[in-house]
Amino acid sequence: MTAPRRSLLAVLAWVLSLAGVGCSVGPDYVRPDTTALESFRAPTTTTESIVNLNWWELYDDPVLQRLIGTAIEHNRDARVALLRITESRLLAGIVRADLYPTLSAGGQLSAAPTITTNGDFAPVANAAFAVDMSYEVDLWGRVRRSNEAAFHEVLASEEAYRNVLISLIAEVAAQYFTLIDLDNRLAITEQTIAMRTRGLNTVEARFRGGLTTEIDFRQSEIQLHVVEASLASYRQFIGLTENSLSVLLGQPPRAIPRGRPLFSQVIPPAVPIGLPSEVVRRRPDIREAERRLHAQNARIGVARANRFPQFNLTGPAGVTAVLTNPSLATGFLTLGANLLSPLFNGGRLRRQEQIEVTRTEQLTQLYEQRILVAFSEVEDALIAHETLEDEFEARERQTASAQAAYDIVWNQYLGGLTTYLQVAAIQASLFSAQLALSQVRQEYLISVVSLYKALGGGWPVGALENDGPEASTAAEEEGGTVGD
Repeated sequence: MTAPRRSLLAVLAWVLSLAGVGCSVGPDYVRPDTTALESFRAPTTTTESIVNLNWWELYDDPVLQRLIGTAIEHNRDARVALLRITESRLLAGIVRADLYPTLSAGGQLSAAPTITTNGDFAPVANAAFAVDMSYEVDLWGRVRRSNEAAFHEVLASEEAYRNVLISLIAEVAAQYFTLIDLDNRLAITEQTIAMRTRGLNTVEARFRGGLTTEIDFRQSEIQLHVVEASLASYRQFIGLTENSLSVLLGQPPRAIPRGRPLFSQVIPPAVPIGLPSEVVRRRPDIREAERRLHAQNARIGVARANRFPQFNLTGPAGVTAVLTNPSLATGFLTLGANLLSPLFNGGRLRRQEQIEVTRTEQLTQLYEQRILVAFSEVEDALIAHETLEDEFEARERQTASAQAAYDIVWNQYLGGLTTYLQVAAIQASLFSAQLALSQVRQEYLISVVSLYKALGGGWPVGALENDGPEASTAAEEEGGTVGD
């Protein structure tokens, strides 16, 4: 190994050893104490919650599960969120490159005629090759704080992607349950039309036979036409819901397959909500807010470091040679340093640090607000789940009573014991009760989905505990290869 090369490698080793020199100014991140904000009105339990599982599989509807799988793979919002992870990793790689020296190489080749001792002209070729180096010694931690901010922005983008997936899965499930509810209401309407058509035929026959009045006949017609009008509305709603669900699946509008009918859907078991602290750890939107808060806190250190002197090392190293006589080759190495310190800038750097502090305080408030909203959403979902369960049982009793009343009043009408107005009123009550029962069943199914979503369901708490660099190995690997 030549002397210039040994000297160059020695200098590089010395420069790299400076990477650990210095301190990191600015505040270290401390998670805000939100214990006072973390509480449920409902009883809590330490039991492992099934929301840590892929809760949508508990419905035992293969069609629903396939639709959710299609949405995860093809939904455009999910793809954008995934691309943002890639973007944040690349940006982190660019920032990470500042930890290392910047090297650039160049060469020069020239030829010129020279006069020899006997008076002849002879060409002489000269060559030079040099490597130029520049490196900022991170005395105050500006580069390290920048990397800290970039790293937590990567983690925030990952949490944002998880949040998009949870919202997407919940929306697909909700729209699917809405669709099969509309199917059920359409079937109820068609059955009611068939029933009222038979009733109209009976009333018309009695009218023609002089056993009832024309008013009863016309009232029976009106009752039939009212239901026929709602039939078209339900078909329209089904088409609109299919179109909306197709967009979630990342597909053009098309017919959506169905699995289990509305009243055959399996209701998942009761959801133990767990401890309040688990919600904070599990919900990706809260975790995203904290990651962004951590990143912003690191930017205070960057702004503060900019107020201190910057120390940079520079130096070219290389070799020059005469091609016609390589033995005359010579190496060169120059090492220089420069110190740049802000003297007067009208308070710009100080105010920039204050801006970063203010931004950190803003994100702290937003983080705490996100926690408050999260617990409110959990409480809302719990209330809806409990009250809709009670309402569903009441609607079942209402529908059974309406059916029994209709059977009685129709037989009384055929026996001439009551008017058709009584029949029409009971018919309307039965139709309304059947539709209400279907709607409450759909709302109850969606309330379960909303509860899982509010609890941050679908992501095991234990898998989300790593807060250090090991939590995103992929981000670190990406950061080490980008920016060279």
